[in-house]
Amino acid sequence: MTEVAEFLSHVVGVAFSALGVAATVGWMRHRGRTRAWLATALGLLGLVSLVGELPELVGITVPAATAVSVIGFTGSGMALVELRHALVPLRCAAHCRVVAAVVVVTATALVVHLPHGSGAHYSPLQIGVVLALILLWAGCVSEPAITFWRAAQNRPQVQRARLRALSAGYLGLVAGLLVAMAAGSVGAASGRTISPALAIPIDLVFLAMVPVLYAGFAPPRWLRRLWRAHEEDAYRRGVQALLVFSADEATLSARALEWATRLVGAEAGVLRTPSGRLVATPGMSDADAEELAATATPPFTSGAADTAHGERLVASLPGEDGEGVLVLVAGPFSPFLGGDEARRLGLYATSLTAALERVRTVEALAHQTARMEMLLEAVSDLGQGLLVTEAGRMVYANDAYIEMTGYTREELQGRNLVELAPEELREELAARLRSRLAGGDAPMHYIVRDITERKRAEIRLAAAARLDPLTGVANRRVWEEELQRALSRARRDRKPLSVAILDLDNFKGFNDDWGHPRGDRLLRDVATAWSHALRDVDFLARYGGDEFAVVMPGCAGLDARAVLQRLREATPERQQTSGGVAEWDGKESADELVGRADAALFEAKRAHRGSIAIAAAGAGGDRFTGWSSHIGRLLDEQRLRAAYQPICRLADGTVFAYEALARPDATEANASVEELFAAAHRLGLTRDLDWLSRKVAVRDARHLPDGPLLFVNVSASALLDPVHDVDQMLLLLATTGRRPGGVVLEISEREAISDLRRLREVLACYRREGFRFALDDVGEGHSTLEVLVAAEAEYIKLAASLTRRIDGDRPDAAIRAITTFAASTGASLVAEGVENPEAPAALRRAGIGLGQGFALGLPAFPCALTRLPAA
Repeated sequence: MTEVAEFLSHVVGVAFSALGVAATVGWMRHRGRTRAWLATALGLLGLVSLVGELPELVGITVPAATAVSVIGFTGSGMALVELRHALVPLRCAAHCRVVAAVVVVTATALVVHLPHGSGAHYSPLQIGVVLALILLWAGCVSEPAITFWRAAQNRPQVQRARLRALSAGYLGLVAGLLVAMAAGSVGAASGRTISPALAIPIDLVFLAMVPVLYAGFAPPRWLRRLWRAHEEDAYRRGVQALLVFSADEATLSARALEWATRLVGAEAGVLRTPSGRLVATPGMSDADAEELAATATPPFTSGAADTAHGERLVASLPGEDGEGVLVLVAGPFSPFLGGDEARRLGLYATSLTAALERVRTVEALAHQTARMEMLLEAVSDLGQGLLVTEAGRMVYANDAYIEMTGYTREELQGRNLVELAPEELREELAARLRSRLAGGDAPMHYIVRDITERKRAEIRLAAAARLDPLTGVANRRVWEEELQRALSRARRDRKPLSVAILDLDNFKGFNDDWGHPRGDRLLRDVATAWSHALRDVDFLARYGGDEFAVVMPGCAGLDARAVLQRLREATPERQQTSGGVAEWDGKESADELVGRADAALFEAKRAHRGSIAIAAAGAGGDRFTGWSSHIGRLLDEQRLRAAYQPICRLADGTVFAYEALARPDATEANASVEELFAAAHRLGLTRDLDWLSRKVAVRDARHLPDGPLLFVNVSASALLDPVHDVDQMLLLLATTGRRPGGVVLEISEREAISDLRRLREVLACYRREGFRFALDDVGEGHSTLEVLVAAEAEYIKLAASLTRRIDGDRPDAAIRAITTFAASTGASLVAEGVENPEAPAALRRAGIGLGQGFALGLPAFPCALTRLPAA
């Protein structure tokens, strides 16, 4: 057994010597600072092994063998620390402490003159120094190995396997050395070696670590193919999806860049298409994107170069319009671990080039198709005049054109098209004809439409767009236009001007007590009464919600107060009204003037409901100062609570879900949620207030019964804002233990949603994590058909105004249309505003299975929530 142990010891020494030589040769082939550190670490281990084996194998004694072994041993550990520092930087203090420890222990070992050879006798001091050397080396190696193991978690497959091979190899060496140290520390004192029964397993472990370390440093091709076999299917699917993905160039480029960064484990990147469009990874500024793209200059070739963003990988994207380029900032491990990912990026770039060219071709064909469809539209659309010309002369005119113009076909024969156009358009039309026909006498077609009815409809729509549909008075946009005109007149005539903002006190409570129909009627009655109470020159508008605004030309502050007093006295239903008045100071803008009036309204409501406040002269400046500071304190001190209203199954009354409703806490008794959100919208604070509402809703939901879903309100503008994205929402849920699958985000919006493509992309990100969506107040407001189609919501909440119209067995056309749409998409309908006991039966007959309203359950805080039966 002794001979076997000695043989294995020699084999281990030779193997590590060969590993050191291979590492050095590999570094000389590839170069690179990070690879140099690993080559140094393995090379020094090989040197230590070589120094130990030369006397035994060939009888050559190395001068100062002990010193060479000590320096090589500690140097190999320090080299691995430097590799870790190059890839994942250490703190400066920690780095300095490691260097100092290595220097001190190495110097001590050299001073005490450790004996060399297998039969040497060690003094207690020398034993302690040897133990210190082994522990120091183990510490220098273990921390980087563990760091590399953790860093490999989210890397591409080959990088992950190589990092973990290095980690496993070094940790195996550490384990073997520690076992040998424990077994041989006593024997070293007496000059005895480790017993063969223990030495053989230890040497076998050391020997097994040699190919593991080699696989981490320079794995053969067959092993790399084996490692990435798991990723190949995903790669092929990604390329296939890229080739068949029918999108515009911008969307395709953004998705292709995202996929490329994942493919190579890049930190960031930019993609410049052959047409010149620049796309960057999220979070990169335009200036940084341009700077990174500029590091690659045509003709583009693959390679590595240092930039302000780090080492980059480049792939060319040639196209008919020019040459594009894909530039990725390599992750810290990509240059160190070789060119596997760079080669795959080159293959991916070839597929991406084909996909971009396909999109360009599809867009060109779509443009041509659209032009040809104009002719088909004219032929198939009854009542549209069609005129076809060749060489500028009419060759065909349909009956609609004859009827519209009054010409006969005989009169049109041979007439020049320019002669048939209205006189004011002839010069422009002639120029267009010359431009289009410059390449030859190509046939052309023209569509003539009778737009009389359309113009009449536009006039009617324009008139309707100026009025608030509920009250019949002017809407906010028209009021702001009137205010600008009134300011211009006041400035020109040097006359006073005042504005007032009025608010119905506790209007929400009125709605809750008497129902929404009576609340709507109150708003109409108020608008009618105030219109009669105002002077002819005054201008009244509904400002939003239960707020109204008045422009009072020629009216100073005290006179304006008297006008507001008349309005208060004319208010029906004995409804209290608060108001804020501001007199124009002759200099301020419309925003500043309205801001002072709004701040005065805030002060009036804070002082006492039903009062009027006049803004002090010269007190302007910041718009909405009162509301701004008020909402700022509310956000800083998080003065919101969540009440929860049940959403019930209409068939049996069991609770299906709870909707979280934001409520001001007791210190905010003078401000309703509607007022807070209206002011936040004007101040640009909707995102922050919306996020606070979500936080409170999720936090307080911990006390709800288990089982029912949680509906959380979120405005569309806040949902589309990238600051509080899906990752932030996941972190918020993680603090409470609630899973995304139990949360429904209820989209509400006070303004129209214009970017439907962005809405679809954001909702897709949330759905991938398990969230579901509901659309609020469908049937009124801004929940258009386009929004319904784009959102693909799992729940559609029927507006309370539509719920109250369900009577008997025949729901009206709007409800039937929404029910049909929900059935075609698989969405569940929720009826809001269920306020009487007979409503659930009528709703069920209309095909609606879920309901919410006072007849089913009142909003309540979790501590006082009635535990309704849940499924």
